[in-house]
Amino acid sequence: MILNIKYTHIVFVLLGALTTTPVKSQRAISLNEAFELAKANNLKLRSDAMLINYQKALVNTAYNLDPTQFHTELGQFNSAYFDTGLSISQSFSLPSVYRKQKEVRLLDVKSSEYYFKMSEVEIRQQLDEIYLEDGYLKAKIKLLDTQDSLFAAFLQRALIRVQKGETTILEKITAEQQKIKISNLKSVLVKMLGSEYP
Repeated sequence: MILNIKYTHIVFVLLGALTTTPVKSQRAISLNEAFELAKANNLKLRSDAMLINYQKALVNTAYNLDPTQFHTELGQFNSAYFDTGLSISQSFSLPSVYRKQKEVRLLDVKSSEYYFKMSEVEIRQQLDEIYLEDGYLKAKIKLLDTQDSLFAAFLQRALIRVQKGETTILEKITAEQQKIKISNLKSVLVKMLGSEYP
């Protein structure tokens, strides 16, 4: 009997140890840490960075010449004899055209870099708004906690006054309604925060 209990306990302990998963604790991060994480993991910023690299690679294509063309003519064209004709052609533009193409490519690179910076600024602005809203909601919840304790005290006093006959039940009902209203508003704000407020 004692051996059977020990084995049962060991089995449960082993099963419990095998089924548990490691839990990572959540920690508060600063705004700068959040921004660095967002920069590292944002797909839009990654694609913008790749676009910059692509535009930089295109800069050297401004000097590319068109491919050389080879033409052959075989057969009887202008005489009674078998004619053969071979021509090679290469087209190219004036040097100023290639310079202008390179300038356009460099402007494309600058445009991509500005677009990347603009995306970074947008992400920073969104994070700032989130942090400000989070702080605002937490401050509002603290204010509601204070109001809740005030209305709880008001409700206690109203109950005592009703029991003594100093006032009507209307004062007690008003205090209860205000306390319920504050509790509901607080629960809405906690849901907006996305986590339980400590």
